[in-house]
Amino acid sequence: MGGSPGLTCPECGTDARSTRRLRRTRRHWRLATAGVAVVAASSAGALAPKVRRDGWLSVVPTTGLLLAAPDASYDAWATGAHTPHPVNEELERRGAAANLKAWQWSLAVNRLGMIEIPHRWPGGEPLWVRLQLPDWTGLTEMRLTDAAGGEATAGRLYTLDCGTGLPHDDWEGYRQLRAAPDEGRRLRLVAEVRHRVESDWRFVEREKIAPVWTRTITPRIVVANAPEDITTPCADAGLCEAIRAGASIACSLEQRYWRHDGPGLYVWIGLEDPEVDDLALGLRTALLRRGEEIASDETLAKDQRAWGGRIGAAVSAPLTREQYESLSTPAGRAEWSVRITGDAALSLCDFERNRHWAGEIELPLAEAEFDVK
Repeated sequence: MGGSPGLTCPECGTDARSTRRLRRTRRHWRLATAGVAVVAASSAGALAPKVRRDGWLSVVPTTGLLLAAPDASYDAWATGAHTPHPVNEELERRGAAANLKAWQWSLAVNRLGMIEIPHRWPGGEPLWVRLQLPDWTGLTEMRLTDAAGGEATAGRLYTLDCGTGLPHDDWEGYRQLRAAPDEGRRLRLVAEVRHRVESDWRFVEREKIAPVWTRTITPRIVVANAPEDITTPCADAGLCEAIRAGASIACSLEQRYWRHDGPGLYVWIGLEDPEVDDLALGLRTALLRRGEEIASDETLAKDQRAWGGRIGAAVSAPLTREQYESLSTPAGRAEWSVRITGDAALSLCDFERNRHWAGEIELPLAEAEFDVK
């Protein structure tokens, strides 16, 4: 252009308008688009055998699957699908849990809701959290430790065994930390995901477990004065009567109870779901004889309600020989009953619901079905 007046090309007539445009790289979009199409077609041809063998999800990167995976609480049976979610199935097929990088575990834990911590909690009360691991995590466990409460081991938690059959102590995924929120300090929790790289079903102590992800969590928890400040009690007489009318009891009376060397009783109570969406059901079930409590247990009917239909509460107790003889006859059973009470503290664990059933019903065992062994 040195011998040409102005910025107009003498060959093609293009006006550059500025000297800066003379140095601009010319991009040929049509050729680039055609090139991309050729590369995509050749890649598709190369991946076709893998897609036919393992399905189209097998060619999706693991990070993409984590972004598309359902929440950790996903239950195929509860949704009526009765088959695993295809993304979960693919993650399990490729053994993703053993190969995720730390940043991918951060993505999975945060996006899939593997750790649930309530936003409000009564001051001074031990904090309940929920740890959930999807089925595709396999031989993986999660631990949550109260790092600010002095004794770190006192607040140590382990989640579901995810079908491995290993011994565990779990209550529908909910576990209690010794740490209690108060106005004076922020809780500091340490979350850790560990994967079993070698397992020996006969000798658990020989297992090799490798930590794959660790993160310090400082949740913002609004401190309340009492459970009733967070969840509103509902003791409607009609609701109590509906729960009582739909209740059924089945009892198993055994001479050699599995929990101890002697007789025992197991009581299962089936209840109709009141189907009130915002109503939590934290239930305390007590076995009574002439009004005196013999044993008690507790149930949070959150996961059961997701399945639809009836809710199950249970209580079991070792018995003396005299108590066993009393329950063996219809006349003796007239002295026995079960009492079901709605409990505010238990209902707090149903983080999504803001009301709880605060009623009480008592059901006589004289009307129950008995299986005497």
